[in-house]
This record gives sequence, C-alpha cells and structure tokens, in this order.
Amino acid sequence: MLPNGPGINTMSMINDYKQALVTGGSSGIGLEIVRSLAGRGLSVCVVALPDAELESVRRDLCHEFPDIQFDFLGIDLTDGKAAEQVYYFCQQHSLKVDLLVNNAGFGTYGWVYELSVDREMKMIDLHIKTLYHLTRLFLPEMMEKDRGVVVNISSVSAFQPNPGLSTYGATKAFVYQWTRALQEELKITGRNVKAIVICPTPVRTPFMYTAGMERSKLFESWMAIEAPMVARAVLKAIDRGSEKVIPGVFFNWLQKLVSRLPESWRIKLAMAHLKEK
Repeated sequence: MLPNGPGINTMSMINDYKQALVTGGSSGIGLEIVRSLAGRGLSVCVVALPDAELESVRRDLCHEFPDIQFDFLGIDLTDGKAAEQVYYFCQQHSLKVDLLVNNAGFGTYGWVYELSVDREMKMIDLHIKTLYHLTRLFLPEMMEKDRGVVVNISSVSAFQPNPGLSTYGATKAFVYQWTRALQEELKITGRNVKAIVICPTPVRTPFMYTAGMERSKLFESWMAIEAPMVARAVLKAIDRGSEKVIPGVFFNWLQKLVSRLPESWRIKLAMAHLKEK
C-alpha cells in the first residue's frame, strides 16, 4: 500500500525552494511571476522566445535583482523537441528545478473554420504537449527529492465551451483537468510534491494582441485583471499549499455560482468577448 495519511509531512513554504523555471517568462504573467520569485530569493531560469524582448528582460532582471542567479534560455516551445532541450539545458547548467511554472501560451480568436490551422496546431502543441512533457521530465526528480511544485496556468475559459475562443478554451480545459487529476495522484504517493492549477479571468497582457483581440471589449470589462495579481495568487497558492486558484476572492465565488447555471447559459456568458469596441 502506498504511504499516505497523518504521518506525511505537509507542503513546504515557497522559501524552502531554491530553483524555479518559468516558461513564457519574458512578458505578462510570466515576467511578474519571475519577479515575485526573485523577490523571495529563488534562482530563476527564464524560458521564452529568443527575441529582443528576452534580451531586454535579461538586462532588467539582472539590474533589479543583482544578488539573484538567473539563467535564460531562448527557445520556441511549440517545437516538438523543445521540452527535451529545456531539460537538457537545466542538466548542463546543474539547475535542480524544484518549482516548475508552465505559463507559456498564446491565443487564437475567431471562428474555427476561419483560423490558421498551423497557428492553432502550434497552440495545441504549446498548451498541451509541451506542458505535459516538461512536467513529466522534471517530476521524477521532484519525487525523488520529496520536494517540488508544478504550477500550471489555465484559465476560467476551461470551465465551459467558448465560441470564438474554441480551441484556446479547450486546451485550457486540458490543463485544468490534467493538473487536478495529477494532484490527486500525487496525494496518493504521500510525497511532498504538489500540482497547482491557476485559472485567471482575462488578464491585461500582450496576449490580447497576439490573439488578435484588440477590438474585443473583454479586456476592458469588470472581469479583467492585471498580471501582478496573478503572480501574487501563484505565490500565495504555493505558500498555502492550495490546489486550484481563481485569482481574486470575488471571482472565485462568482465561478462557484456560475458553475451551477445550465451549460447553455454559461456559453452565452462566455461569448461576451465577441462584443467589440
């Protein structure tokens, strides 16, 4: 029988961790998480697209946190071999990752039959395949050390079908369901390793531009939040040993209420993003 029960130690606080890896760490939610972790004294490996933005972030972070060790890896995580390359990079640099934040992502906006198949396939690869593979690569070391956290960034779009954001919402549903199931499996092992899923409402980041949602009213609505709020929710979740978090107490209770509505009603509410300026 696998160990479980009152004899197992509780989850450590975030300050017990030493090395974090954050994907999509050069902007938006990812960058705020990197800053928050560095502010708590963790070394951080920042993984993002190899562009001028990453180089600018490298300079800014090293100036802002001169006593923190940063590593930077520029890579396209939609590539099928990207997860293995990230893991190899960490091995080559002796980075013992005990806090993995799978944050990298982008959106596609519009009717499925009008969108680029190639771009949607890249999004599926990034949100599902790369997230899955990175977790599988780093999880064994965490379990062997009996210490670690995997934080996966999902979305409130995971909780219902989302016309206009159909594929994006479906990938985030995978992130939510898979992380919740993984966490239950980790509980059974009795080890001090946790999987946490974060489901923010719309966040004002460059996401809206990469998704082509500049004309959508979604990011000006009362539900929109800022990236630092998500970063604070992530750190609080790790500190408290939470399993799933919707940033903002009000939004957490609102989701509990909305989840009781018929699916057809929830789909109508989800279509608010189709309203344009």
